[in-house]
Amino acid sequence: MNTRQKFILVVAFATFVNALRSADVDASKSTKPYDRFILEQLAGDALGVDEATGFIVGGASDQVKSPDPVLTANQRADELHDIVSTTSSAFLGLTVGCARCHNHKFDPIPQTDYFAIKAVFEGVQHGERRRRTTESVAREKELVRCRDRLTEVERELEQFEPLANPMAPDTNSLRSPVNARKNIERFTPVPNLETPHEISPAAEVGTRDFLKLLNDRHLARHPGDSDLSARIAAYELAARMQISAAEVADLSKESKSTLELYGVNDANKIKAGFARNCVLARRLVERGVRFVQLFNGAYAMGEGVGNWDGHKSLKTQYDVHRAILDQPCAALIKDLKSRGLLEQTLVAFVTEFGRMPTFQKGASGRDHNPHGFTVWLTGAGVKRGFSYGATDEFGHKAVKDASTIYDLHATILHLLGLNHEQLSYYHNGTERRLTDVHGEVLTDILA
Repeated sequence: MNTRQKFILVVAFATFVNALRSADVDASKSTKPYDRFILEQLAGDALGVDEATGFIVGGASDQVKSPDPVLTANQRADELHDIVSTTSSAFLGLTVGCARCHNHKFDPIPQTDYFAIKAVFEGVQHGERRRRTTESVAREKELVRCRDRLTEVERELEQFEPLANPMAPDTNSLRSPVNARKNIERFTPVPNLETPHEISPAAEVGTRDFLKLLNDRHLARHPGDSDLSARIAAYELAARMQISAAEVADLSKESKSTLELYGVNDANKIKAGFARNCVLARRLVERGVRFVQLFNGAYAMGEGVGNWDGHKSLKTQYDVHRAILDQPCAALIKDLKSRGLLEQTLVAFVTEFGRMPTFQKGASGRDHNPHGFTVWLTGAGVKRGFSYGATDEFGHKAVKDASTIYDLHATILHLLGLNHEQLSYYHNGTERRLTDVHGEVLTDILA
C-alpha cells in the first residue's frame, strides 16, 4: 500500500467515526464490523438493510426520459458525477468531482481516479427508499386509516352538499356536481401582520426604538464585529419587511388603468393571478426590495399542461401559455420604465433551456435543447435593442458569440457590482465561486 492509499484510508476512517457518532446512533452501539457498516451505507438499498442510508441513490435523475441518445448520455454522466462527488466528499473527505475535466489542482487526484470511481457506480440507478422503523410502520397504518375515513367523509359531503344548496339545478343527476372546494387553491394567511389592537402605535414605536438602543449598545461593546452588525441589519430588514408586507400586497390602491394594463381582472384566472404577481413585483421594487423573482408556468402540474415543458403538443400548449405570459410581463417592463425604475433595475428573462428545432419522435412537441437558446436582459447597465450571438441556420446550436450560463451569471453579478472571480462561498470544505472555475463578463452587451 502506497502513502496516498494510506492517506485516503485514514481520511475515510476519520469521516466514518464521526458518522457513527452522529448520523447512525444505532449502528454505533452495535458490534457490526466497520467494513459492513460502510457497505450498507453505499449499497443498503441492494442489501435490503433498513438502517442503511442508501447514500448514493440521492441526487439528480433523468425524469424526462428523452428519446435523444445524446441528451440521455449527458444526463446519465451528470447523475454519475453527482454520485461520485457526493460520495467521495463524505466517505473520503476529498473533492474527487473536480477531477472530472482535469487533474485536481489541490488534492492528489488525477483524472484517471475520477473515472475509475465513476466506473464502480455505472450500475447504480436513481431511486427512493424510505427507512422503515417501528414508529414509521405505525404511522403508515394510521395514515391508511385516516385516508379511509377521509374517503367516507367526502362521500357524505357529496351526498349532502347538493341538498343543502336550494339553487342546485339537478340533485338527481347521475353526474356528481363540481365541487369548487376541491378546485380552488387555498393559502394560509401570514399570521401576525397586523399589530394587536391593545398595543398603541406609540408603544410599538417605543418598543422598536428601545430594541435598537439595546442592539447599538451591544454593538458598541464589540467594535469591528462585522458578523454582529450584519446580523442586526438583517433582523432590522426583516422587521421593516414585516411591517410593510400588508401595505405592499394591497393592490386596491393601484389605479384602474394600471390594473387593466397588467390584466389583473382578466377572465382567465391563471393570467389574472400572474398579473397580480407582476404588479406586486413592481411594488416590491418600488419599495427597495433588492431581488424579486417571478415564475410563469409553475401554476399547475402535468407535463406541458400547466407549464412550458411542451413535449407532447407544443403549438397547442404554447398558445395557452403565451396568453398568460405576454400582457402582464410587457406591462411590468412598461410600468417600471414609466416610473423611472428601469434605469436602476435589471430585468433578466431566463429559462431552463431551449427547444429542439425538430419535432419529438411520436409527438407534436419538441425536446430539450441546451445547445442554443435565448435569454434577454433589459434595464440597468445593458444596451437597448441589441442582439448578441446567433445559432446555426437550423436553430440547433449556438455558433456565433456562444455564451454559457456561467457567462450570464458573471455578467449579472458584474451589473450588481460584484466580481464573480472574488465572490466565493464556503461549501464542503472549500471556497466555491458561484461561477465555479468558469465565466466571463459579456462586456459587449453592457451599455
